[in-house]
Amino acid sequence: MNVERESLRSKLVATAAAYRRAHEEHRRARRGGHTGRRLDARLEKLSGDFERLVADASLDEAVRTQWRRHLYHGTAEPDLPTAEPSSPAAAHRPPRNRRRGSAPLWQR
Repeated sequence: MNVERESLRSKLVATAAAYRRAHEEHRRARRGGHTGRRLDARLEKLSGDFERLVADASLDEAVRTQWRRHLYHGTAEPDLPTAEPSSPAAAHRPPRNRRRGSAPLWQR
């Protein structure tokens, strides 16, 4: 699970860095030119990728907001929580019987 967190963190950091590079190029590009339109599309794609990463990760809203501030405003990288919150459904589920043919009816 820690490897997944580091992978998520590296993806978020890389996407934020690419967004900031493209944003800086866009700032320097001539207004109304082809490069500006191409960079607009690139910024939109990177922003969408970042939002998908943040939405797919099981993070609370405060951490998501901190990551968005990091992307759009250049604040420091927030830390990811070390433990994932467990789902309430998994807490009430009985243990799975792995023997062949002896699975409970709800698992068949």
